[in-house]
Amino acid sequence: MLPVALKLKLLEDSIWDYHFTLGLWLRNNWKLWENPPLVQNLVEMGASAHPDDLGSLLLRGYLAHRI
Repeated sequence: MLPVALKLKLLEDSIWDYHFTLGLWLRNNWKLWENPPLVQNLVEMGASAHPDDLGSLLLRGYLAHRI
């Protein structure tokens, strides 16, 4: 098992590595710019409505699950 501090560092570093690849794909293909139900639900839970922020949030969740 990796130490928690290392996991958090890997997670934050990885977000920026994927911002213009998987993050861009998520923003465009999940239509985060068009306010779909996913965006509405995340905003209701307190997330920012900006697609870049939502893409990062989704990436963080996925990578946290994988680490």
